[in-house]
Amino acid sequence: MDKRYITGSAYDGLPLVSFEKVDKPFPPNQHNVFVAVGYANGNRTREEKCRAAQDRGYELTTYVSSKVIDIRGCRKICWIVKFSKVALRQTHQA
Repeated sequence: MDKRYITGSAYDGLPLVSFEKVDKPFPPNQHNVFVAVGYANGNRTREEKCRAAQDRGYELTTYVSSKVIDIRGCRKICWIVKFSKVALRQTHQA
């Protein structure tokens, strides 16, 4: 989480650590990262945060529930919960 959004030291019993300082309590050689962002700016913010995590040495996590109905076309770096159906739009480049 970016430092500017942190308003306390914990959430639901878990520590809140700014991304700027995350590598001290959670070193990249021992932890992976899942990037969760809202819908603002499309995937631009997600791409920026994923690159920043990878640049710091973190591997990005993918989670797919065992109860997913249809997973055709699923790509890496996603979080898919039970009873989801993944439908990706095909794009063609000339």
